[in-house]
Amino acid sequence: MIIENHQFSVKLSSMDTTPLASKSQELRSARFWSIFILALMAINLLVALVAIVIALGDPSFKPVPSYGENAVDWETQKRMQVKSDSLGWTASVERNPQRNGIRVTMTDQVGNPVTGLSGNIQAYHFTRAGESVTIPTIESNTEPGVYIADFDASKDGRWQVTLRLMRDQDEPFFWDHDVEWYR
Repeated sequence: MIIENHQFSVKLSSMDTTPLASKSQELRSARFWSIFILALMAINLLVALVAIVIALGDPSFKPVPSYGENAVDWETQKRMQVKSDSLGWTASVERNPQRNGIRVTMTDQVGNPVTGLSGNIQAYHFTRAGESVTIPTIESNTEPGVYIADFDASKDGRWQVTLRLMRDQDEPFFWDHDVEWYR
């Protein structure tokens, strides 16, 4: 009987401690999984923050200059391009070898130089769209039909160049192309 009592008491004590042990285990498990999930969320937020910092710090991660204006004004630009094409003029755009900048040679449909134009050039390197420049053109005094725009165009690679030139109201010239320059 003592043995039975002893067994009974052992059973009773093991029955009493089992719920306490499993409750403690449950709390520990809940704490572990809560911390694990919160840690995964923190890692995800940290990675997103690093991506944002990299994107904002990268000078090549900029929108194309005047993209919104060009999208809204697309039809006007198309009409201007058609009117420009009807002139039959051609533009030859290259980096200026004597000075920093761009050299534009304008010729008419027969190959004669087009003089007396005024306007501007917008240019940017594709990897630095945020550093777009828009500057007026200067007609060369020594070469007819040659127009110069001085700015730093020394970076090799692909450039977007937009010419907006005009001799008078009836003769607007619009040229928007990408060019590649390498030494």
